[in-house]
Amino acid sequence: MSKVVNLLTKDQSEVLQEVCDIMNSVLCDGRKAYPTKIIDEHGTRDYIASREEHLESVMDYVLTTLGCVFPQID
Repeated sequence: MSKVVNLLTKDQSEVLQEVCDIMNSVLCDGRKAYPTKIIDEHGTRDYIASREEHLESVMDYVLTTLGCVFPQID
């Protein structure tokens, strides 16, 4: 992987490291529920997300972030 990282710009490398850190943290976290907030047209309310919902949300964030830095991923 170090050869690939050497081909990246500093910004790309930093984003890739951040994404790896986020995924490592999420995958090592064994909680079954995650407190969060929902913001919609009715306002903001507390919500307890399941592990599956949380992982889906994090994956969506990660893919969006990677797509912004590495447009060819989209």
